[in-house]
Amino acid sequence: GLLGNTVNGGPGVYNSALDLQTLLFRVPRNVVVLIIGVIVLVVAYVGVIVLNAVNTLNALVIIMIVVVTPWAVITILGMWVRHGHVYADDLHAFAVPGARGPYWFTGGVNFRAVIALVAGAVVGLLFSDNTIFAGPFSQAFGGVDLSFTSAGITGGVLYLILLRLAPETGVLAQPSKE
Repeated sequence: GLLGNTVNGGPGVYNSALDLQTLLFRVPRNVVVLIIGVIVLVVAYVGVIVLNAVNTLNALVIIMIVVVTPWAVITILGMWVRHGHVYADDLHAFAVPGARGPYWFTGGVNFRAVIALVAGAVVGLLFSDNTIFAGPFSQAFGGVDLSFTSAGITGGVLYLILLRLAPETGVLAQPSKE
């Protein structure tokens, strides 16, 4: 675990040092990396050892997983519905003033996906049990954690139902001309 965290944390510290060096441009990069490393070490020590915040951090990670799971399922289902076809040039068309591609939907929001995401996250949180709160259904299945599973299934099924009721236009895969 330590080696894995070190390997993953190294690029993060280096990238944050690049960002911080824009402010401290006269300080050599290796010194900025050292400063950030010391700050992170002190904050981690205070948070984990002094304040014993491990349980709170674990709870926040569980909540983030519950919220992100329906988003991931909706994204995968969107690719499946579109048969893997993506209009790559239009993925960030909103960044160009006045440009509107097929992913603009309604004012830049895909309400089908947002409704499914929120519903999935809410259902997942109802099954969640962590140190911050316990959902009303968290013990319904004998302590089995169904938070992210119920979030993903609810979000995915609702997204497919909403696609059936109000199909997305302009983003479906075009038939191949082969």
